[in-house]
Amino acid sequence: MEQGRHLDAIARDLAAGTISRRTALKRFAGVSLGVMLPSALFADPALAKCPQSRRCAGKCCPNHAHCRHGKCKCSKGFTKCGKSCRNLQTDIKNCGACGVVCGALHASSAVCSSGHCAYTCEAGFSNCDQTGANSTGCECATPGCCGNSCQVTHQNGVGQSYYSCDPLGTPGNASTYSLAMAQGARAAWTAGTDSSGTCPGSSNTVSRVTATQCAMWSYSGTLAGHVFVSAPNECFCPLATDPTWN
Repeated sequence: MEQGRHLDAIARDLAAGTISRRTALKRFAGVSLGVMLPSALFADPALAKCPQSRRCAGKCCPNHAHCRHGKCKCSKGFTKCGKSCRNLQTDIKNCGACGVVCGALHASSAVCSSGHCAYTCEAGFSNCDQTGANSTGCECATPGCCGNSCQVTHQNGVGQSYYSCDPLGTPGNASTYSLAMAQGARAAWTAGTDSSGTCPGSSNTVSRVTATQCAMWSYSGTLAGHVFVSAPNECFCPLATDPTWN
């Protein structure tokens, strides 16, 4: 009768996953020899802190997993990534797929939402490459995007940068410039009073007058891509030898 109770206890422990089959065999052997050794002697230390719901054939299943037919299976909504179960919809270290980390490049915060990385970018940076899991962070050092690409950084010829989706202009080649580009170059300069005009060579221009200077940018004709800065009461057209902008 006593031996039967011991065998029943071993069977219950094996079914519950609190002991492995190897441990069960050792305890069965002990019972058959008339020696019932304490189950603590065969207990796996790794199971000591494992919740009963995650014990499986002498192993402890990872978080968000359960035992099924003697094997650990990830719960619904979780995917096996290595030895753990992850929610690919919200895990910033496994976003959309195992191992896809939402990068922190120039981002003050990052989240994984519906398997897609989203960021709060630092000032002056943008997240433009939003294809796939969008894991590259805020990769563009520009204030805006051109579709999935970074804006182009232009120089206005008088010390400032401006940004647009236009390719860089080639000084002297009017087809690579536009009024919008000239207006962007002007907007990057010191605030002032704006106007427009035409210079020799059928070169259209935009200009700005400040308290101390006048700058004129040409965007068409033979002088396209040149800029000239003069005194505020002497707004002169740029020449082919003057500084360039793009």
